[in-house]
Amino acid sequence: MRLKNLSVHQSVASKVQVDASGVTGIEYIQYQNDGTRQNCAAQGKRYVIAAHAIETPKLLLNSVGPHSPNGVGNSSGQVGQALADHPVYLAWGLIPEGKPLFPFRGSLSTSGIEDMRDGPFRSQRAAWHIEIGNEGWNWSANDPYKTVCDFIDGTNNGGANPKKLALSGEALVQALNSVLTRQFRLGFLIEQVEKDLDNALYRVEKSKAFTDGLGLPRPQITYELSDYTKEGFKQARLAATHIITELMGATELTDLSPELSPGSQTVFE
Repeated sequence: MRLKNLSVHQSVASKVQVDASGVTGIEYIQYQNDGTRQNCAAQGKRYVIAAHAIETPKLLLNSVGPHSPNGVGNSSGQVGQALADHPVYLAWGLIPEGKPLFPFRGSLSTSGIEDMRDGPFRSQRAAWHIEIGNEGWNWSANDPYKTVCDFIDGTNNGGANPKKLALSGEALVQALNSVLTRQFRLGFLIEQVEKDLDNALYRVEKSKAFTDGLGLPRPQITYELSDYTKEGFKQARLAATHIITELMGATELTDLSPELSPGSQTVFE
């Protein structure tokens, strides 16, 4: 938190004060390492709340009072609604030998395919923008770490060592030079629909059951994908395989059965 161009140490904004004229101050909690804390307030001529997509609506929704019964700036009930992002479908593979791309140099994305985002299909599924990655399998498969380990340990967790060779010395260097210079990935940034049957699919609310270490309500996040967006994922998968195997003549190594974290769901059966 910043006041008069100075940072206030170990402080968390807790409430926006308002009256009939508008914002009158920001309440905040200043805490110490020994567990003690002090409730404070700051006043100014202008107030800027820049706590990103989660903490900003959380603060506004926590700021309930006589002049803001539903939270500050929330007379419409839209604060925290339409938490938008672009879910991504990742696909990756290996270019044939003798045609290195030399990723891991320069920008993370060299270019993209922009002209496949509109058409009659929009009535049936979400559109996407295709990003052409330049960081090998770093995003998609935690490389070069995973491939290096595969060729040292004789495993094939990343897919680039199907013979499960266990190499060292010059042979290891040659194998890594061959694989890492031919890696590429595509990222399909998929459109989201904010509502499905008039229900907000992505939203931030204040929790009624959980608080943080300062006693403030935690943010409660709802994030679901509509059937329209899921259909966009399915078509992205088909397009990725077509581009990689048929147009590029490459070997696709996209993991279509990743391990899921507890409570998560897969898009494809």
